[in-house]
Amino acid sequence: MLTAPLQAARSYFNPQDSNGLFVKSISQFTFQNPGSINISFVNQITTLRVFQSDYFLIFIVILLSTIIFVGIRVVIVNSNKKHEAQQQEIAIRNSELEKINANILEEIKMRKEAEYRLMEEIEKLKEVNISKDKFFSIISHDLKSPFQGLLGFTELLNEEYDTLEDEYRKNLIKEIRASSLHIYNLLVNVLEWSRLQTNRTDFNPEKVNLWLEIEEVRNLLMMNAVNKNISLHNEVSKDYYVLADDNMLRSILHNLLTNAIKFTEPGGYVKFRATLAGNFYVISVIDNGIGIKQDDIGKIFSIGIQYSTIGTSNEKGTGLGLTLCKEMIEKHGGSIWVESKLGAGSSFRFTMPKYKSQSQEITVPLDLFTNHN
Repeated sequence: MLTAPLQAARSYFNPQDSNGLFVKSISQFTFQNPGSINISFVNQITTLRVFQSDYFLIFIVILLSTIIFVGIRVVIVNSNKKHEAQQQEIAIRNSELEKINANILEEIKMRKEAEYRLMEEIEKLKEVNISKDKFFSIISHDLKSPFQGLLGFTELLNEEYDTLEDEYRKNLIKEIRASSLHIYNLLVNVLEWSRLQTNRTDFNPEKVNLWLEIEEVRNLLMMNAVNKNISLHNEVSKDYYVLADDNMLRSILHNLLTNAIKFTEPGGYVKFRATLAGNFYVISVIDNGIGIKQDDIGKIFSIGIQYSTIGTSNEKGTGLGLTLCKEMIEKHGGSIWVESKLGAGSSFRFTMPKYKSQSQEITVPLDLFTNHN
């Protein structure tokens, strides 16, 4: 029923007209239909209200949509901010946890290192106790016995010198000399060993000619070898130079040559040889003596085991010389081992760093000559 008036109003009404066209349309419509002015005007007003109510509804819908959109947007933004804040909080907590974990791991590491150092100290204390026992054993037995012999020989000579035959007196003097030499060697080794244990030994590695060092020791012990008719051979090249503490190297060579002469039968030989292996010289002291039992090879370098045997001419040993050699050689970054067979002689081998330059430092080889007995 209102469709025709509504369409008429819409056809005459232009919402974009701001110059009063709507009033003009009403006037035209009225004058064209003077008899229906009241009804037409009312109908047009009604139509206008309906038309305006449509736009109002559209406006309301748009407004509500905008409000809803803005509200949703605000909620989303707030949610995002809250999420970001939560993420930051989580990141902070994770960072704190990582720091706590790192501190815990560091503490565990420090405790393990402390435990490791403690175990090392315990092992060192055990070695010190073994060394102390060995030291007192040497003092109480190895040093006491030769002095008892000396006192007995000198007392016999003092009381019965005139009644003793010349040959017997000579033999007593030889025994006194042998006992005195044994005591001297023992004291030298004990003093040197005790200085090593307390780190009071001077250690000054320098350029040393290996051939000359061996010659000095060979000449020093030549009479011992001559008395047993043992030949000494220096087969080391004169061009070999090692980086070593001169006094320590001489003590090492002296102990090894003394042992070789001691355990070699009269008429035998002792040879010095050396070969280059990487940055080290392998120095060998070879004899054709009585050799060593396989069961005893593992004992000869251990201070915790009392190992000393009588030589082929009843020479006595201290049981300390090889231990001293081992510690001195290891101080140079080298190692020592023995190859021997009972009745077929022995070859004592040890390593010394090759001399390269004045600024050269001694370092322990990583895997050279490490698994020898």
